[in-house]
Amino acid sequence: MLNKECLETYTPVLTLIARQLETHPEWSLEMLEAANRQLQAAKYRELRDRAKSDAEAVSHAQQVVSYRAHDPEEFFNLALLQAKQENLNEALQSLNEAIRLEPEKTEYFQFKAMLLETSKRFEEAYQAIHHALTLNPEAPHLLKDQNRIAGELINHLKNEIGKLTGDAK
Repeated sequence: MLNKECLETYTPVLTLIARQLETHPEWSLEMLEAANRQLQAAKYRELRDRAKSDAEAVSHAQQVVSYRAHDPEEFFNLALLQAKQENLNEALQSLNEAIRLEPEKTEYFQFKAMLLETSKRFEEAYQAIHHALTLNPEAPHLLKDQNRIAGELINHLKNEIGKLTGDAK
């Protein structure tokens, strides 16, 4: 199940833990728990990457984040898979966790803007893409995204005003 590289990495660690078990049992148990978390995450990451369906991939990705709750990339990967399944609210929750853990990552805010735009939440999408531009002002693709979302927001607001005034289109 685990690839050779992973096993080669952890064999010396597990050997060291085994040697220290009698003389330092508490340390050994703590290290064994840490190694187990890493190995479990690696196992589920591998299963996620080899999954035959999107639902299976999401399930394995959820297992990965349960072992790697401090890793924003794993939450981002989960969000990508959830969005692929069109579970946009779940994708936003996972993405917000990635942002909480790594709030300066432009790509997270760009993806958040896309998810919000897809969900027709244009004002929030504009805020997210604006934040991405604040983090990376030299990115022309972000400016294009911001302009597109601004246009969508304006059209949405015009439609809402039209509904209120009876001029809905």
